Amino acid sequence: RTMSICCFLTDGREVNLDSQDGANSYLSQPNFLPFSRTIKFLLKRSKKKLNSQTKSQIRIQLSIFGAIFENASRNLIDQLPSKELLDWIKLLVWVLKERTKNYGVNDRGFEDLDGSVLNAITPSIQHAKCLKLMWKAELFTLVANFIAVYKAPNKMPCNDVAESVCFIVTNLLASSAEVYADEWGIDKSEKYFDKLASCGLLAQFIRCSTSPGTWNIEFGSSMKYRIYEDLQNCQILIRKKFLRGKPCGDVVDAILRGDDGHKTYKDPRILRYLRNIAEIANNIEGQVKISGGIQLFCCRNCNKAGMDYKACARCKTANYCSKECQKADWKEHKKVCVAHTKQMGGIKKSGNAIIFSFLEKNAPEVVLAFDKRMKETGLDMDDLLLELNFLSEGTGKLAPSLCNPPEFKIGITRKYYEGNRPEEPYWLKRHEGEPNYEGDIQGIIANLKGMHAKMSKDQMMIFVMYPTNPSVLKLNFANVKMTALMGGLRNTSMYPTNPS
Repeated sequence: RTMSICCFLTDGREVNLDSQDGANSYLSQPNFLPFSRTIKFLLKRSKKKLNSQTKSQIRIQLSIFGAIFENASRNLIDQLPSKELLDWIKLLVWVLKERTKNYGVNDRGFEDLDGSVLNAITPSIQHAKCLKLMWKAELFTLVANFIAVYKAPNKMPCNDVAESVCFIVTNLLASSAEVYADEWGIDKSEKYFDKLASCGLLAQFIRCSTSPGTWNIEFGSSMKYRIYEDLQNCQILIRKKFLRGKPCGDVVDAILRGDDGHKTYKDPRILRYLRNIAEIANNIEGQVKISGGIQLFCCRNCNKAGMDYKACARCKTANYCSKECQKADWKEHKKVCVAHTKQMGGIKKSGNAIIFSFLEKNAPEVVLAFDKRMKETGLDMDDLLLELNFLSEGTGKLAPSLCNPPEFKIGITRKYYEGNRPEEPYWLKRHEGEPNYEGDIQGIIANLKGMHAKMSKDQMMIFVMYPTNPSVLKLNFANVKMTALMGGLRNTSMYPTNPS
């Protein structure tokens, strides 16, 4: 809405509810019930049936109450009797149930109401007392059910509704972290996402996150990216809630197949997040990292976590708690195992081939990393290098640069060969003191220095650790499928820095 909401108080004064003073004055009226009386009147007049005649009145009240929750002081909201807040939640529940039950009946005429009820929920979440009552009333399950059946053209909620769902989830995660910090712990991200997945809202957020939004696409995208960054770190939850056959897993698979999500707008970054989540869920890497530095393995077949699991002898990427689980999973794992073994064989046969593959798959991330480093240091790209590591860190582990997301570093070239070499990679440093270390490192330093002196603007230097030995090389952009992206670094406004 673009206009202010004003109303008259019982003493005759007119106040603007879009201001804190106005919202506080509304709640501070003596012997006044801000919600109950109006809501009871609305439900009685509509005979608890949502139709075109009552729709406008309910939408106006949703806007009024939403403005109060958005602008009033927290202490005034918390001082409201629980019954008042429950009556407010009762109105939201009734509207959501009616719209879910009557989906498909004159939907076009009710789209504005759908947006209004979701927009009214968002500011209510910011108040601890109201949030706890909403969870108890299972309001967020009703929101998920509502979005699941709300299918605008292309089997997706309209952009307004999708954007509102994303804001609800953002506010829900932030407010839950504050309200339940003592009960769940400040860093219990998995607990928050688990609750969202259990009520069905996480699956619907994933669907809605593929929509471009309508009013602030840049902020909305940044907000969604941050949620996916946090979700990716919840690997135990992903292996529990994102398996095929689970609501979240099925939604992710459907979006990646092109059977769900926005049909014309495809944010490549969100698709990469979803691919990463799908790979974690299917246990491509086979490891679970938990707090305290303890590293557990996750059985690819039964998903049970443990410490003494054996890795697949062929690909070293899948772990199993028993021979029975390995045999039971072979039909599915065979597809991954064969592909990964071929990929690792390709590394040994052709180092450049795996580098080309890495650059083609991860070009946007590499470009953004170069862009960020250039801004930090003031250096041009020919004074920086890309550091990659294709050496596995141990049995059952993928090499860092083959992980999802891959690990890589943008370093300052001269710091690899000048002075005490502060940028020297850890995978070289750990061999310091060994007989051949100094001889090997001097050869690498000479190679780095010589190549750096002859770098041109259309080249990129790469310092790479292969499974057998380190190497330094430089590539022309024309040799890899990232020419246009790298050219964009000459005009960095084309490629904004990472919003998260």
